[in-house]
Amino acid sequence: MDDKIYIYSSGERLGPFSLEEIISYTESGKFKLDTLAYCLELSQTWLTLQKVFEAFEVSIEWEYEEEFEEGVDFAASDSEDLTENNVNTSSLGVRPEEVQSLDSMLAHSKEFKELSESLSVFNLWKVLNIRNHEVYHEKALKWMFDQKGTHGLGSAFLRNWMIDVLEYNQNAKDVVDTNSLGPINLDYAVFKSVVERQRAIQVDGQSKRLDLLFVIETIKQGKWAIMVELKVRHVVSDDQLSSYRNWMEEEFPDHQRVLILLYDEFQDGNEPGNWPQQQEREFWIPATFSKLKNSIRETLSCNHSRIPKRETSFIEQYLENLPPLASNINLERAEILTHHIFGRYNTGIQYAITAKDTNQNDRTHWQKQVLRFMANYSSEFRLLSEYTEWKFLDRELTYRLKQADWFPMLNDYRVLLNEGMDCCILFQDLDDWPTPSLGHLIVRIQLYYGSKDNLPCFRLRIRAENTPGFSEQREDLIQDFFAQLHPFPPNYGGRDMVQRETGLIYNQALQYPNHSNLFERIDGILSSLHSIWTSENFSAARKAILRHIGG
Repeated sequence: MDDKIYIYSSGERLGPFSLEEIISYTESGKFKLDTLAYCLELSQTWLTLQKVFEAFEVSIEWEYEEEFEEGVDFAASDSEDLTENNVNTSSLGVRPEEVQSLDSMLAHSKEFKELSESLSVFNLWKVLNIRNHEVYHEKALKWMFDQKGTHGLGSAFLRNWMIDVLEYNQNAKDVVDTNSLGPINLDYAVFKSVVERQRAIQVDGQSKRLDLLFVIETIKQGKWAIMVELKVRHVVSDDQLSSYRNWMEEEFPDHQRVLILLYDEFQDGNEPGNWPQQQEREFWIPATFSKLKNSIRETLSCNHSRIPKRETSFIEQYLENLPPLASNINLERAEILTHHIFGRYNTGIQYAITAKDTNQNDRTHWQKQVLRFMANYSSEFRLLSEYTEWKFLDRELTYRLKQADWFPMLNDYRVLLNEGMDCCILFQDLDDWPTPSLGHLIVRIQLYYGSKDNLPCFRLRIRAENTPGFSEQREDLIQDFFAQLHPFPPNYGGRDMVQRETGLIYNQALQYPNHSNLFERIDGILSSLHSIWTSENFSAARKAILRHIGG
């Protein structure tokens, strides 16, 4: 095996170096992530050190953090001149409406000011720009889980979190066998633990580094080995879980072994259903940062008087920076604020996000100006960028339909906005409709988000499904909606792009202006839906369904 690494720097080939030497030189700033490197074990071509570290699954502990700028996702490149001193501003034309939307947000939005103030409270992790770097989360958790940590709580943090993890596992759909190790075992066990992080190991002839490893000895319950793999802004690699599991089995054959994947549930890719090796779900327990945060907060609350003030401050600041939200703001309050901000100023926000995603050389003057603005509010835009027009409309419509006295009360309004609601469930409070539990022709009513004349538009749809045992009733219902009768058919007023073959018997586009202010757009959507829902045509359509539905 040839795992030596050569470096190409300043026109010279340097080396060979070991992986540990390369890591040390990179952490000290001698080498950069874009430095070219050659390692025969990985490839027969030159790669950047970034690619080498990804292949060996290495986390870098930067001694100098200047190259990681706060809000780098939303800031312009250092090489890009945003001042544009030579631009003739008189030739730029009228200020775009999208930019005016951002002007208005900054000047008038109380929600934006509250969000900004909440995110700007001093926090050491934020000042040092380290809250999105996995290696610093490893360090903080190692200190917190260490029995000898200066917090003075011994193994309380580790014990309480592991109790939560094992209890969750016992009630999960995919239960991982932990060899009878459960919450009560951890609660009464007297143990001493050794906590390791970034331990270098050899797996299949390759150098790897473990995030966290706990080796625990108990008095009466044997020995335990617990591995925790962290994922902060990264996803599980192809064979990572199986290779780590194999190493644990070889290294600790006489220990009770527990494997935990700790991940941010708000980042796509690390949920168990997305693991590249689905068979590993039998061995790895998934754990989220949100549940870890709750466990740490509860332990801190119960033992607040026993922890020194300096350590308490550190833990509190760390809690603010645990994924998914790196701030001190309440998650529920943050959701409310971002919802209101996006609803009123979505055109400006979407314009800003598009500017960020535009190639640097293709950005317009106004996009560059917006990027400068975003760089000053990077945390705010990180939250706002998670919102979309559909996400807003879905949540606001769900809320407003609950308040509408003319619309049926439902347990889950989102079914209406997605696959559609069975009429027998939708109208179950009406005396003449059969109960949903009885066999009947499934007819769904759906508030569908589609288009009309190439513009986004909600439609009220009715679809008769192929229901076993009710094919005759289905055909009669379809014939009813397509019959040439007066005054109601064809299709009881909902004949826009209907499809007899698929059972789409009613398809009425709602009529409303597409306001840039999404709250005003929702007002128009509900007004149009109300006029259709309470119309004589739609009442006749419901009666036609009731005649043929059976049950």
